Amino acid sequence: MADLDCVEGVFINLDRAAERRAAMEKQLAQISLPYPVARFAGVDGRQQAGCPEGLLPGQYGCWLSHLRTIERSLRSDRHLHVIEDDALLSRKLAELPQTLAALDLGSGWDILYLDATLVELEDMYRMFDWVQQARPRGLVHLRAIPAEFTVYGTHSYVVNSGRKKHVHDFLRSYLGAGVPIDNVLAAGIRKGELEAYLTAPFLTSGDERGLVSTVGYAGDATFLPWLLFRRLCFFDLGEQAAADLAAKAADLTRELPRDEANFGALCAHRVAKWPNTRFTPRVERA
Repeated sequence: MADLDCVEGVFINLDRAAERRAAMEKQLAQISLPYPVARFAGVDGRQQAGCPEGLLPGQYGCWLSHLRTIERSLRSDRHLHVIEDDALLSRKLAELPQTLAALDLGSGWDILYLDATLVELEDMYRMFDWVQQARPRGLVHLRAIPAEFTVYGTHSYVVNSGRKKHVHDFLRSYLGAGVPIDNVLAAGIRKGELEAYLTAPFLTSGDERGLVSTVGYAGDATFLPWLLFRRLCFFDLGEQAAADLAAKAADLTRELPRDEANFGALCAHRVAKWPNTRFTPRVERA
């Protein structure tokens, strides 16, 4: 039986983002998770000295918030679940302790992503494939993130209790690199310096609140396709949510050139008609 006391949670929230805080606290009250989730007052990068060249102040604040959240948890022997305050929480999140118990049995893992932004077509295809294998049976599968994957976002992830210092020290060593924190994590996975997994489907996803950035990105509507893909791979994709997603996707694709739109439709047909199928050539000498 899983130890329900093996996890502690934190959601990062800037003091000025009162609406986001209220939305997160409402969700947490409705779901009633079997582990505690406390608010961590996010660091406002505009008020911090030493912002590395190449980073927006908001990105620097994001860096410091995640780094300090992990640092504060170093003395705890619990796994640390870190959530950003624009997250949608699945009811399935209540089973996170059991999920982590299964992961602990076979791996010296560093990070488990419960949500992620995938931007490469091959990665998106594979993730969708994994979700389609698990969702019809109401399951959540654990998938090792391949080294060739590119996983962005610090939306919602768990740091292994026994590897928190390693993850903290790894991140701290790149604080002055001048790139966003999720880029550093993605590069660490690709280089084999971090062992990471993800859940399929995702146990959390993104809310439209995330399209209005507190980090300082301009043109946040350009991130809508990535948000919709995260929703497509979210465990709680009911009929109404799927219909809303389809309407938003139709708006996005309406202005596409005809050839590109046809290509997308043919790719969709391939994925739906032959799921999980690889047409490998088989040749034998006579």
